[in-house]
Amino acid sequence: MTEKQSMEQDWGRRHDFVALDESAITSLLQPVFPGKSLASAELLTAGKVNTNYKITISGIDEPFVLRIHVRDRMAGERDFNIFQLVQKRVPVPQILYTTMGSEPGAISYTVMRWVDGILFSDILASKDERAIAECARNIGITLANIGTYTFPKAGFFGPNLTIIEEFDEESTLSYFEQFLFTGQSGQHLGPTLTQHLWNFLKDNAYYFDAINAARSLVHSDFKGFNILVHQLDNRWNVSAVLDWEFAFAGSPLVDIGNMLRYSHLHPAIFEQEFINGYREQGRMLPPDWKKIAKLVDLLSLCEFLNSPTPRDALRQEVTDLIINALEHWEDFSDS
Repeated sequence: MTEKQSMEQDWGRRHDFVALDESAITSLLQPVFPGKSLASAELLTAGKVNTNYKITISGIDEPFVLRIHVRDRMAGERDFNIFQLVQKRVPVPQILYTTMGSEPGAISYTVMRWVDGILFSDILASKDERAIAECARNIGITLANIGTYTFPKAGFFGPNLTIIEEFDEESTLSYFEQFLFTGQSGQHLGPTLTQHLWNFLKDNAYYFDAINAARSLVHSDFKGFNILVHQLDNRWNVSAVLDWEFAFAGSPLVDIGNMLRYSHLHPAIFEQEFINGYREQGRMLPPDWKKIAKLVDLLSLCEFLNSPTPRDALRQEVTDLIINALEHWEDFSDS
């Protein structure tokens, strides 16, 4: 896997963009800006699931974001509840309005204030080690702050951040088994690699014991595409953590695994400063944390393949990442 071909750039979107004309956008904005007219609407092409427009309103100087929820109609409500919970310690956009759309065929959408910044993925691509190091440390601090919010149980969120599907001690391995043998992931990996991966997971399942009791807030898509950074007083800081659609209660090692998925392609200072920032906030990491983070990220990779027809670039890159993890397993020692 070459760096040019890596890091999800060529994976394509999971859902098509939702095309809206000026009249449709104006109508959606009326609950927030009654009587106001739309000045401009720009389709934002970053992201792979939902549709986002950068909009400006006549007579208002600041821009806003109109986000159309495609995969999960309840995502806006969940985002609102999470943002209300974390906003004092974690930089997130301000939501002005959200609705699931109660009428048949109605659009589920959210209106947020625009946040200035650069995607951390662009900083990584720049190879500016000073900027990468400063961003990585502040991102580690931000993740540590996210993990300070805990819930009574681990599991997936329902209304008002209640846990509607609780995890148990067998959940992680059972999800792997489902993706590999009931879903489509195993078909795309092929029988030999699937069986090798399954044997590897069973042999190393005891590592999951370290995270079974964790019930912290987990972003679950914590990577450069979803983190905005900016320079403040000549230092790089996080300006917003975006796209919380997949959030749940569990172990912060899920987010660490997400962030370090491509660490082998980045300067060593990236991982070092990210973990330094996380620990700087007093957050503890268990023994063999790097192996555990890699294991839980393998679950995310298997989920990416759990589709009847994943794009060729996605299938090849995910397969390469899985093989790399298996071949370099002993390299993931504590640091």
